[in-house]
Amino acid sequence: MTVLLEYHEWVMEKALETHRGRRPPVDRVVDADVRMRTKWRQAITRSEATNLTEAIRMHMSQSAYIFNNLHE
Repeated sequence: MTVLLEYHEWVMEKALETHRGRRPPVDRVVDADVRMRTKWRQAITRSEATNLTEAIRMHMSQSAYIFNNLHE
């Protein structure tokens, strides 16, 4: 559960980041979160990760790009 909480804190940081004085639209943050969680599910389904903790750790580093450009 610690890793999941760390992920939620990380997403919150992304949601609160400002660019030109504005935060990203909530729908973009939610969409990025759904895309990340889909990566977790795929990693487990494809046996790239043996459990959720492993999938989260793997994709927080490999798939962080999903949260890039939330302001665009």
